Amino acid sequence: MGISVFPVATAASAVTPPLPTGIPSGITLKHTFTSSGTVTYTGSPSAVYVVLIGGGGAGGGHNTDVGVAGGGGGAGAVVHGWSSPVTSVTVGAGGTGRASNSGNYGGATRFGLLAAAGGAGGGYGKNQGTGTADGVGSPGLVGSGGGGGGCGVATSTSPFLTSVGGAASSVLYFSGGEGGRGYGSTTSNGSATDGGGTSVGAITSGGGGGGAIIATSSATGTGGAGGYGIFAGGGGGGAGGTQVSSQANSGAGGSSSTYSGGTGVNQSGGGSNYPKSSGGGGAGYLAAGSNGTSQVSNTGTVTGGAGGSGGGGGGGSAGSQTSGTGGAGGAGCVLIYY
Repeated sequence: MGISVFPVATAASAVTPPLPTGIPSGITLKHTFTSSGTVTYTGSPSAVYVVLIGGGGAGGGHNTDVGVAGGGGGAGAVVHGWSSPVTSVTVGAGGTGRASNSGNYGGATRFGLLAAAGGAGGGYGKNQGTGTADGVGSPGLVGSGGGGGGCGVATSTSPFLTSVGGAASSVLYFSGGEGGRGYGSTTSNGSATDGGGTSVGAITSGGGGGGAIIATSSATGTGGAGGYGIFAGGGGGGAGGTQVSSQANSGAGGSSSTYSGGTGVNQSGGGSNYPKSSGGGGAGYLAAGSNGTSQVSNTGTVTGGAGGSGGGGGGGSAGSQTSGTGGAGGAGCVLIYY
């Protein structure tokens, strides 16, 4: 078994890494699918080698409270191996964001008997939070990244560390990173945690960063960055402030070994308006994640950056007095070698 690399699919400057176990020598990439379809083979191969990546999870949404933000979505799982040359390919769609709710899971990608699970959705943000399950990031599934936790602030004067991120997951030599924990405080600067921090081994699919809210003057709340994944990165967490002098810094999307995640945004309040910024989308295997956006106003919402094609997680949202959705996850993909 010789080590090979993925041929560049969309950008001549991209450098693609070897698979953890290598690709058998003597075969080349013949087909790349980024949506479901039918394979027309060249010749009559008796077997094909396939690489599957599930759809990325969507970033978390938020409710109508002031300065709330959701966590980033996790990256889709990766599976590869030999298969009979079936003609039908199913590519998992990226997860869709939901208002006042956690992001949806990405769809599973399938080829014959092989399947790669979608990434987990980020948890949703709310003020006066209680840390209940609605703000918790969804867990990763068989190698996909976990979603970041949503943010919230308690009504007491003590800091309130909010919902945990979704659990890490692994199968064989593929490992999805855990989601970062959300953060909320009524007293001081603080940051949500990054995705992917404590998973065992090399992370192949990054977890989403946690969302953050800051509810005191002249202080900064920072969303967690999406976790790095060899094949796809998790989405960054959103950030919001509830005071005109507060600052909301959202998390960047996690990079893959081929592309960069979308950037987060550092946004200060101004005049009589509150800051809010959404997380960057995680990089997929075939494309970069989209950047987060920001806004200074007492109403409205900013949607998280979309995850890149090839399983990137969507960024977490942020808003005030208007419910909003997290960024969509990137669609999965299938690469066929023979």
